[in-house]
Amino acid sequence: MKRRGLFAALAGAALLPACAAPRGPVAEPRAVALPEAFAGRGGALPPEMAPGWWRLAGCPMLDELVVAAEAGNPGLAEATARLAEARALEGGVGQAFRPQPGIGGSLGRESQSWNAARRERNQRSTVATGRAEGAVELDIAGRAAMEARLAAAETALATADAEAARRLLAVELFRARVALGEAGQRGRVAERAVTLHRRLLALAEDRVRLGLAPELDAARAETALRRAEARLPEAAAEAARARATLAALTGRAVLDGMPHDAPALDLRAFRFAEVPAEVLRRRPDVQAAEAALARAGAARDLAAADLVPRVTLAGNLAVGAGLMAGGLTTALAALGPSVTLPVLDRDIRLARVAAADAVVEAALARHAGRVTEGAAEIRRGLAAVAAVRAEDAALGRAQDAARRAGQRAEAAYRAGLADLSATLDAALAISEIDLARLAAGRAEGEAVAAVLTAAAAG
Repeated sequence: MKRRGLFAALAGAALLPACAAPRGPVAEPRAVALPEAFAGRGGALPPEMAPGWWRLAGCPMLDELVVAAEAGNPGLAEATARLAEARALEGGVGQAFRPQPGIGGSLGRESQSWNAARRERNQRSTVATGRAEGAVELDIAGRAAMEARLAAAETALATADAEAARRLLAVELFRARVALGEAGQRGRVAERAVTLHRRLLALAEDRVRLGLAPELDAARAETALRRAEARLPEAAAEAARARATLAALTGRAVLDGMPHDAPALDLRAFRFAEVPAEVLRRRPDVQAAEAALARAGAARDLAAADLVPRVTLAGNLAVGAGLMAGGLTTALAALGPSVTLPVLDRDIRLARVAAADAVVEAALARHAGRVTEGAAEIRRGLAAVAAVRAEDAALGRAQDAARRAGQRAEAAYRAGLADLSATLDAALAISEIDLARLAAGRAEGEAVAAVLTAAAAG
């Protein structure tokens, strides 16, 4: 009963300083006001932001690239390995608060001498000693649970990093596939321009041969043709760059088994009619900020726990046997606590708690910043998508008008009702508008990719 009372008194004395520990900020995410563009927090994700969003493009090649990249991308493999490491470390938390046993022994010779009836006698014997000992720290302040929270936060950070790598990988594949399709379109536009200028050159040469036009017309038409032909290698180089990017993203040196030419992706399925607020919570950087906040809270609690005395319960048992006259066996057992009092360095420990409080406040601000910046990124991306689609629609109308004007100019030149300048100007306008539409298509792909990245699609 006395021993039990001693332990109770020690535990009570240890808990008293914890009551005096300063109370810090609550390490929980704070609510952030969101713009009206975001729908309610409930409901399912729209298809263009749900897992497998890239299938909306209707491109089997893109499906194969995503599967290959998830299996072979080095960056994703590295992030996955770091996640496995964090999970393994999380499983090893709490070792300090488990009993730590130990055993030992020794074997030696012992010599004793004494006087008996004025005669000195010596006695030698072999002595064998064995001992067992153990110690366990009593988790008075709940440090084991705090360390478990800290390890879980590290795992959550590694999980967010792995998710960010996986989702960004799919978006980068999408962006490179858009570039590959745009390069194919650029090549076809360049070929159409070459065909048009060849026709104009043939027409000018015919008119020069018939004496209906000066030789300057043929020279000017040939110059325009060579300028159009000079654009053909540019499209091929752009396609090669896109294929190299796709190969690197899939972890390959060369993109084998894929066609060199690919049609442009149809991006109309990516409507982004509504953006639920849930997409902000799913952003890996927001999840990482939440995990960092949880880590800061656990670290702060551990710093506060250092204000609490640490109690260790230790015991040992030793047994010795000696071969002497009549033999001798000894045994010794001991059990008792040891208490470490945080008294002389309490000011240092309090300073660490204050520093940990500041880290929590910084983590709270960082989380709020990630949410608001994520919302701004999505809104900027949506505005860019709307703007570039409006531009493309206007360019489509201009393209139709330019082609009609080009047909009229060519017919007028053929009939001798106009000079070559008007025809070449019309052909140049067609080429410029075609290239402008290509640029708009590329910009649309970039804008859609920006929304997918900001919304953490996948």
